[in-house]
Amino acid sequence: MSAKLLGIFSVIITSCMLSGCGSSEGESGSVTAVQTDSASSLGGEVAYQRYVTQNHVPLISLTDENSVNDLDTLAASIGERRIVQLGESTHGSKQMSQIKTRIIKYLHKNHDFNVVAFESSAFACNQDVNQKRELASRDLLQGCLFSLWHSHEVLDLFEYIVNTQSTDRPLKVVGFDVQLSGLLDTPSYMTEYFESAIDKEGVLTTLDIESLFLDIAQISRLSYSCEIQGNSQSCDTILSVLPDAQAAIDKLQALFTDSTMTSKTARFLATSFSRMLGLEEVRVGGTIAEGMASRDQSMADNVIQLATELYPNDKIAIWAHNTHIAEYFSDHRTQYPLMGMHLNEYFGDDLFSIGLYMNQGASAGNSRESLSVRPHNPSSLESLTTIVNQDVLYLPFSKINQPGLEDDWLHQPYETKYWGTTNVQVELAKVYDGIIMVKSSTLPDYL
Repeated sequence: MSAKLLGIFSVIITSCMLSGCGSSEGESGSVTAVQTDSASSLGGEVAYQRYVTQNHVPLISLTDENSVNDLDTLAASIGERRIVQLGESTHGSKQMSQIKTRIIKYLHKNHDFNVVAFESSAFACNQDVNQKRELASRDLLQGCLFSLWHSHEVLDLFEYIVNTQSTDRPLKVVGFDVQLSGLLDTPSYMTEYFESAIDKEGVLTTLDIESLFLDIAQISRLSYSCEIQGNSQSCDTILSVLPDAQAAIDKLQALFTDSTMTSKTARFLATSFSRMLGLEEVRVGGTIAEGMASRDQSMADNVIQLATELYPNDKIAIWAHNTHIAEYFSDHRTQYPLMGMHLNEYFGDDLFSIGLYMNQGASAGNSRESLSVRPHNPSSLESLTTIVNQDVLYLPFSKINQPGLEDDWLHQPYETKYWGTTNVQVELAKVYDGIIMVKSSTLPDYL
């Protein structure tokens, strides 16, 4: 490998871009729990409280893998659906990562969910890319995921993933983000993988693979300062590099599309890099909202390709932010198509989406800063769920308003919190098939 290749990309993007996993910026405030017995203060109308009381499912533990009756009830509401999305209102909650880890293990053990797809790099997380390295669980986690998930809670899941690889039904890990995220997202690994894939295809090419991925790494490294910080020099550099990179990635895609023995994985990864460059073109020339819309479209396209080409017979669990999994505009301010909206259009009733929220405590922002959960208004999801006083609960609901079931609040804009800090209006039944509420959140136990 050349000195140029080994010397570049010393800076790895290990935190989500502001426009990516959902901004963690919000108002800061003290931790406040709702402490009152009055019906009006507990949240919403008395009828809405009855709905929560009668329909919620207490989840007995965040981590217990032996007692699963509560998760059996959750699984019954999922039914035979093939794609399950597990959201989170913040990327920095220990308890949300714990309950998602417990659910994914359960779905794999008991309901044939053999793929877990993360909101992280399609390249660095791809099973085929990492298989020959036989990575330890911690190396796989840090090599794959954005650094905001580098915690002991998520490591528990990756230890389980690695342990299943020697069984007859391994849990496969993939990524669907077009952004680079992990320590394995280096030009050297990318070059090594694609040169090997080209050799296996037995095709000839004059394409300079090394230069292509040096360009992609440079574009990725400058993307945040261009789009969010408005650094004109970064934007100009990206614009100067994009045309050659786009032309080269088109040639790379063609190799795996036109060859007689196509590699599905190589084709998917080349296509994902093409989507990445398309996103960067939008980010340089468009608004932040246009960039966010482009990213959600690209992630949805990646999920669809994973589900239809690479894993057409597998059930898939998706790990992502609430905003990305939303099957409808996630709040009144968000009026661009979201990943979940694209997936719902494609998969229809085969898709099941669960939003995760927290009632009190704190979580970490994208830079691991502590964000206290702010006080809730009486008519809010958080206040309403305090009526049952559960450490963690699951509340399923129908996307169709049921006459006489006191679920009107689920089918109209109702207040909840984004990152635990910012009040937003969400039509919950249009966005999800159910929610999980964590009573108290704390910061992750970072590696």
